[in-house]
Amino acid sequence: MRVRWLGHSCFLITSGRGLKLLVDPYGKNIGYTFPKVAPDIVLLSHHHFDHNAYWRAEGKPRVVKRTSDFYEEHDVNIKGESIKFKGIPTFHDTSLGKKKGPNTVFTWELDGVSFCYLGDLGHPLSESEYTSIGTAHILFIPIGGLTTIGAKEAADIVNRLSPSIVFPMHFKTEYSGDSLQTILSDDPSVFVARMKDVRTLDTDTFNFNPEDIKNAYMEGTRVYLLKYMPSEE
Repeated sequence: MRVRWLGHSCFLITSGRGLKLLVDPYGKNIGYTFPKVAPDIVLLSHHHFDHNAYWRAEGKPRVVKRTSDFYEEHDVNIKGESIKFKGIPTFHDTSLGKKKGPNTVFTWELDGVSFCYLGDLGHPLSESEYTSIGTAHILFIPIGGLTTIGAKEAADIVNRLSPSIVFPMHFKTEYSGDSLQTILSDDPSVFVARMKDVRTLDTDTFNFNPEDIKNAYMEGTRVYLLKYMPSEE
């Protein structure tokens, strides 16, 4: 399997069979350039411009998104694989969504690996939300602060969930455009300082064997900082 970071909070996840899942594609003019990708599924955590640009994906992917204020499950059968996405209603702020609106934490399993994508989570998780998430082998977590949780809150969640792998997202980089500068306060260094095992990669893609990830669960968490690779739009 592999995870590719396309910048900001957008990832392309490819299963062993070649199924492609695109998460939170961003709109134009945010500083990052969106590559040509043709996913089978597009997953959207919420409907802000820097997360909901499903139209940028080529082909005709299945779009999975939150449709109510209740816990949801979406069953997707495609390319011989069956994926059950669980949507956990959360908020983009600490005011029950009154400032920034709703956010959905999504969990799913692919190739036997449990994924958790926190989207633009803006508050600490409750006990019931931790219970709903359950096991998370791979965690995608915002760390940029200001409009989402920051380094301290993110570290608390990582320590509680104890995933095998963490991919930080939604933080300041040299590519963050003017529109992102107003919604982010931190670069990765603030979060990294709170983590014990951090690996900075010189690539935007992390390749792995699913069995290795599952075997490493509860044996310690490793944070991977992927490198954004500009591409032609």
